[in-house]
Amino acid sequence: MELETQLSIQALVDGELSEAKKREIEQLVATDAEAKALHTELSNTVAALCEGELERALPESRDFFWSKIAEGIELSDRREVRETARSGAGVAWWKRLLVPIGAAVGLVLAFTVFQTKGPQVVRPIGVDPSVESVADTELKLPQSLIFDMYQQDATVIWLNSETDVN
Repeated sequence: MELETQLSIQALVDGELSEAKKREIEQLVATDAEAKALHTELSNTVAALCEGELERALPESRDFFWSKIAEGIELSDRREVRETARSGAGVAWWKRLLVPIGAAVGLVLAFTVFQTKGPQVVRPIGVDPSVESVADTELKLPQSLIFDMYQQDATVIWLNSETDVN
């Protein structure tokens, strides 16, 4: 039997079919033994579920039961708010001021440490530090210059031919 036919028989038992489809499936159940067995099994299962459930009576009404639960939740929320308010009241006023004052002191120290060095003038090698303007001075070239090229694993050493190399 196809799945679609089985689902149609289940829909018949649940009362979910249109009139035309209902007549068609009832005719199939009356003529086909396998369809009749499935219809009987599903009908018995529905009846067992409906009749087998025990009725439980609450000692109080449903609304009263849930209102007690809601009241308990609100009461616990109010207790939490009171406890947090009490714990905050024990902190002295000077402790509450300590955090912003500490942050201000930290900022002042940070600015002081980083601002102690003034602007640095970068001077070329060989220029006398007492000279203020580099434009009017004659540069003394170094005797040698070493350049490392790490990616190529090579070192270049340049010697100034104008200077006296010993």
